[in-house]
Amino acid sequence: MRKKNKRAARGTLKLTARERRVHDTFGEEFATPISKKNSEFTVRSQAVLRDRTAHLKKLLRFLKRADPRLLAAAVELFESEEKAVTWLATIHHITENKTPLQLAASPAGRKKVLHVLGKIENNPFL
Repeated sequence: MRKKNKRAARGTLKLTARERRVHDTFGEEFATPISKKNSEFTVRSQAVLRDRTAHLKKLLRFLKRADPRLLAAAVELFESEEKAVTWLATIHHITENKTPLQLAASPAGRKKVLHVLGKIENNPFL
């Protein structure tokens, strides 16, 4: 039995000559065929998207109970609950490099976030 057949019998991935050279130089990750990488990337991306969507739904439920006024102002500005919750959960320089939700934990911070939403409404280039 030749080496090629032994590799096939072991169930390892068959590599072209170019892929073999890349594998020997850089390691297995770079020699993996693109189609396999793309399918693995797609699976990981879908899992991340599911996790993100679930997180945003939880955050939306929390905001509806905890601070409906803040959520209503953000939804009115961004015209969608998903966009509003995403903005509220993202760090911005205008909110002192914190998420608006972190800043809104105190009454003074909540006023600042509402003020920032008003500024964005009047000047979307902030």
